[in-house]
Amino acid sequence: MICKTKNNKRDCGVFVMRYMETYIGPTDYKTGFPKEGAEDELLDWVRTRYAYALINSKINFLKDDIMELAHEYNKQAKEKRESDQRKACAEIHKRLKDCQ
Repeated sequence: MICKTKNNKRDCGVFVMRYMETYIGPTDYKTGFPKEGAEDELLDWVRTRYAYALINSKINFLKDDIMELAHEYNKQAKEKRESDQRKACAEIHKRLKDCQ
């Protein structure tokens, strides 16, 4: 697979979704991902696009609740949001280490 990585263990779902989205059969095709280590900006864009599609889906009966939580989160001070993000990243890294 063209977007195969050795170091990025947290975005496998994003890679699979992009692979399915761009698959055109057993030919040489492009997923749009650059070589490993250079894909961060594109991954952010793809992650955001997929999250938006999932949240705004017609069958997402929790959409209003999620949007309300997002608005409340955005009202928090920038320092609090950044602190929460650091804690979440640390927890993700801990879980990844536990899986190895």
